[in-house]
Amino acid sequence: MKKILISLLSVLGLLHGCRDSEKALIAEILNDRANSLIIDTRSRGEYKAGHIEDAVNISHTEILREVSKYAESKEKKILLYCLSGARANVALKKLRSDGYLKLVNVGSYSRAKKLLN
Repeated sequence: MKKILISLLSVLGLLHGCRDSEKALIAEILNDRANSLIIDTRSRGEYKAGHIEDAVNISHTEILREVSKYAESKEKKILLYCLSGARANVALKKLRSDGYLKLVNVGSYSRAKKLLN
């Protein structure tokens, strides 16, 4: 129990500045990674150099064409990241405009590693 509490507090520190709805979605994804989708929106080379375990690599430019291969419904919980958060934000906006509902951009790869590893 103590380990869980310490982990939770660490994650909450990383989430400073996030809206409550984003914090709640991140918590859901952390608790149910098997039923969530983690998307690395960086280039193929960046992805190969290192990525989050279980993350799929979909470029922000290909997101609408490729996401349906991994998300069977628009209710799928999706966490996005890139190098700085900018490309992930572009992908998030495209997905939102296409009707995806449970989206969160955690920003950078380094931040995503701290949250998800």
